[in-house]
Amino acid sequence: MDPDMASSEIARWGGITLALLTLTTATAQRVHRRFDADWKFKLEAASIVPANDIAEWSWWVPAEKPDPNAATPPLARDQRRSKAKAGDDVFHGRVGYAWFETTITRRIEPTKLSRTQLHFESVDDNATVWLNGKRLLHHEGWNDPFDISLTGWNNDGPNSLLVLVENTAGPGGIGAVRFQELEGEIGRPPESNPGFDDSKWRTVHLPHDYVIEGPFAPEFDPGHGALARGTAWYRKSFNLPKDASGKSVWVDFDGAFSDAHVWFNGAYLGSHRSGYTGFRFDLQKFARFGGRNVLSVHLDARKTEGWWYEGGGLYRHVWLTIADPVHVSPLGGVFVTTKVANVTGKPSAVVTGQVSVDNTASTPRSISVRTALLNPSGRQVAVKTTALKLAGKQTGVIMPALGEPAAKVWSLEHPWLYSLRTQVLRDGKVVDELDTPFGIRTIRFDAAKGFLLNERPVKLKGTCNHQDFAGVGIGMPDSVLTWRIRKLQSMGSNAYRCSHNEVATELLDACDRLGMLVMDENREMGDTFSGKASPSTKAVELGDLRQEVLRDRNHPSVIMWSIGNEEWAVQTDPAGTRIGDAMVGLVHAMDPTRPVTAALNGGHGSYLSKTLDLEGFNYSPGEYERYHAGHLTHPMFASETASTTTTRGIYTTDKTRGYVPAYDSDGTDTAQAAWEPIAREPYNAGGFVWTGFDYKGEPTPYGWPCVNSHFGILDMAGFPKDLFYYYKAWWGGA
Repeated sequence: MDPDMASSEIARWGGITLALLTLTTATAQRVHRRFDADWKFKLEAASIVPANDIAEWSWWVPAEKPDPNAATPPLARDQRRSKAKAGDDVFHGRVGYAWFETTITRRIEPTKLSRTQLHFESVDDNATVWLNGKRLLHHEGWNDPFDISLTGWNNDGPNSLLVLVENTAGPGGIGAVRFQELEGEIGRPPESNPGFDDSKWRTVHLPHDYVIEGPFAPEFDPGHGALARGTAWYRKSFNLPKDASGKSVWVDFDGAFSDAHVWFNGAYLGSHRSGYTGFRFDLQKFARFGGRNVLSVHLDARKTEGWWYEGGGLYRHVWLTIADPVHVSPLGGVFVTTKVANVTGKPSAVVTGQVSVDNTASTPRSISVRTALLNPSGRQVAVKTTALKLAGKQTGVIMPALGEPAAKVWSLEHPWLYSLRTQVLRDGKVVDELDTPFGIRTIRFDAAKGFLLNERPVKLKGTCNHQDFAGVGIGMPDSVLTWRIRKLQSMGSNAYRCSHNEVATELLDACDRLGMLVMDENREMGDTFSGKASPSTKAVELGDLRQEVLRDRNHPSVIMWSIGNEEWAVQTDPAGTRIGDAMVGLVHAMDPTRPVTAALNGGHGSYLSKTLDLEGFNYSPGEYERYHAGHLTHPMFASETASTTTTRGIYTTDKTRGYVPAYDSDGTDTAQAAWEPIAREPYNAGGFVWTGFDYKGEPTPYGWPCVNSHFGILDMAGFPKDLFYYYKAWWGGA
């Protein structure tokens, strides 16, 4: 279905009715429909109060550099003190340390004491925490939430909480701090009951971001947009036809922020922690065929993963699928690879489809799988049929190869898209069908020539972007995703970095259609849901990375996988080698056609860097030439560059109003200083400017009342700033 369809069409398919899903076993194939309409929604207001349990801190500057590793706080208490509230900037650009101290008198029920934590929304930049004179934790990371246990808590009070804050640049201080109780076992809340009365709840249509609906306030973390991040419920009622009772039925959530817990007809299906990766639940076991069914979803947007505005809600599409028990595997069931001959002349290609077919029935099935190659005009140019026998509960794999003697290669100028149509046949009848779009093209990173698309050098003229726009937050309609890509292309940009997480499939679809190259980046380094990995981080499950690669590996726009961003603790530590080897190995096993990189701001040439196929440089343009000279066989590019802060239409500095001038003169990472060394040397494959669009959160260079960044080349609503025309002059935009 066209992602730019009218809203009425979305509503028609999103609200699946009994009549629409009436199937007959003789003719039914896969039913795959958007499930976006008519969700009932309720924000749990109590979840956002109180936002901050510590009203005020005493703070002072140490006379000498303190030791963050000291078991007891190495401080002198006779320095002059000031007062500060949550979010106050006490550094004003000064690099160094400050002590923060407060006294807490609070009695916690003894049975809950071991399950109670202090939750720090943000510390800018690094924090060491002592409680009653005992060092409990050292945490590194700008606006990265963390928790501490109440080891040594005095229930009879008072309790002394001491925090050493290190500021490395810009503003600095402590955000909101609150007490929170660890969750126990998931039970059966009333809202999960199918008979629960939700008639007074608001009806919403997906995608939906509920955090953006709240008021901006200084007591909420400015790093996450100064908006309340509470918990919420979504419920959807729908009918399923009787004829579906013998079929496979599942629901796909493309994105739910965050920490989703899902019930179906009162039965707990499970949870999904990440707010950025999709997830799926089988509904067959608990479905009521021929009657009413209810999905209930609980989300907790307080459980953040990054340090920018992350929103909250069912902010991407939800899909309902009904398929024959024998069907193409839902995730990564078709992987298309191509071998291209004479790519710069009259190209031809061999297209191989790695096709996985699931038999969810308990009995064996004999089937045939027909794969057809459709050219960009939709004409079939090759077909192959393969017999396959599957035991009960078995998955089978075939790898048909199809020839295309007159290949149309995917390029920036001509983003031709082919499709591989996979049909599962039983007794000569098609019982499942799936079309997989892909492109025929070659990509190569060369240590001397940079990036080559179809063996022609292409300089990456890229931007980094978060998934947040104007008044819709992270709940962007498909048409807005497409519009943003076109807007970036209008200034000559040809590359998009997914900062710092898996993006909506529809955004990659737009890049495929429009000819935009993509740096596809995952959120978590190793098995962690904190903002940054520590040397002790495991790298065993890697479930989110696996899901991302399986989902995105057919997109011709994707030219590299990025496994991390500025992982301070591990990029200069042997742990980086361990974690990097595991992640790179997993990616190569699932997709050997693209290089793996990471956006590094240190440790170049060591540890994590050595595990990568492609070296990413965040800033430090003076290091490009040195690195290239010492690593003549290792390709490189600028994964992040030019964090220039400007305000559209403003040509003066006004800190009270949060204005910075549009002159590209604020700070050292100006556009002029950043792009020239990238453009000058052919060995540098290109760069990604931070950022294409302004975004909420990370209010830089000011704190409150600013609630968004000033980094964008375009502002929050997509209007060009002056720098838009500077890049357009370099990049040759239309």
